[in-house]
Amino acid sequence: MHLVGVLSDDHLRKTADQADIVEDARYIDMLHALQPTATRLIRQVIGQKYEPPPLPMQAAQAAPQSDQHTTVPRGPRPEPLPDPLVQVAPRPDLSLDIIGGLAAGTPLFWVDPNTARTLGPTAEPDRFPFRLLVLTPGQAVTLASFRDNLSVSSLSSAADAEFVARVAARQADLHTVVIPLTEADGLGGRGQLHLRLHLAGPTPAWGVEGQDDVPVSVRIARRPQWCGALHLGLPAVSVCVELDGGDFDPVTGAAAISHLVRR
Repeated sequence: MHLVGVLSDDHLRKTADQADIVEDARYIDMLHALQPTATRLIRQVIGQKYEPPPLPMQAAQAAPQSDQHTTVPRGPRPEPLPDPLVQVAPRPDLSLDIIGGLAAGTPLFWVDPNTARTLGPTAEPDRFPFRLLVLTPGQAVTLASFRDNLSVSSLSSAADAEFVARVAARQADLHTVVIPLTEADGLGGRGQLHLRLHLAGPTPAWGVEGQDDVPVSVRIARRPQWCGALHLGLPAVSVCVELDGGDFDPVTGAAAISHLVRR
């Protein structure tokens, strides 16, 4: 049996991608407060034999009832931040000035160096459209307090990255124009340019510095090659270039892409 309703609780916290509720102590308290009422309603329909499922212990119940001294685990110590901050390739490095200028609540993800080496295709820009920094846990602590309203979330595995990517993909609503490419277009090979207008969902933030910058990703033979941003003043627009082969030069290639987009 399914019990459906609407619940309002201003103390619940959302995940970094705004797609789910954080199952923390406040969430567990809410379940304990809600279960008696839900149980009573269900028993009115199917009878008194219904038994509610067990819930996780509340924080007060789980606390050790002992006068003995307990050691509180300590988290990582803050470490100095490098400037610029390194991202998972091929994303460009991000300066602290760019981080400081991000809009409040902008998703910012990080992985430790060991995890970064295991992400594989999951972290490719065309699948994971967010900034993705490589930090130590201590650097992440410092970054979280770098400025107010900075949304910093960790990814501990490729599965975490895949979950965030799936949520972003479900939210996306795109209008795409495909432009065929030849060697004469100056991108180093044949392929296609996908000019995308993001009607809903996150606009990719691989290398964007300003609000109206256009993020660009280039793949050659289906492998990520380069990410950057074009200062074109086109909000909610991104460009994906797919080349069959050849060599892409970021300087001349970016100029060629700008020409094609403006054309």
